[in-house]
Amino acid sequence: MNFQLRGWSERLRRLSEDGMQQSISLGNYQKKLSGMHGEAPKLRQSMDVLQAKAGSNRLEIAELLIELENERFGKKRLEDDLDLMSSKANSLREKTDNSAVLQKLLHEAKEYRGILKCGICHDRQKEVVIAKCYHLFCSQCIQKPLGSRQKRCPSCGLSFGVNDVKPIYI
Repeated sequence: MNFQLRGWSERLRRLSEDGMQQSISLGNYQKKLSGMHGEAPKLRQSMDVLQAKAGSNRLEIAELLIELENERFGKKRLEDDLDLMSSKANSLREKTDNSAVLQKLLHEAKEYRGILKCGICHDRQKEVVIAKCYHLFCSQCIQKPLGSRQKRCPSCGLSFGVNDVKPIYI
């Protein structure tokens, strides 16, 4: 019986030590938990900011993809037009050797090149449009009126603002 009593008291002592260790561990875990509760709002706020940035980045990517598709479509259309014009030129070249038709086409090509040149300097290609009157110029020639007080179209004299000058891609 004495032996059993010692065994039970030893077991009771171990259980009380285990209980103490468990309560210490519980206290430590509660401290960690309260620390994590303090960090959670900060982490949520950081997550919200990152999600907002990700959303705006997704929108920007979508806009850029749309712009890229539009550019690809425009390029494809120009390539198709170029192929068509090249085939027409080749067929005409085969049919005529320095004939009047060829001279007419050369004159027409020269006129088209002239249409693409700036109407002020007659040197550079047209790069910008004035949105109010839709006249086209190279960007260097349109910078002169933009720098002066009187911002008027060199072709028609219509007043325009800085925001009315838009780039074009020919």
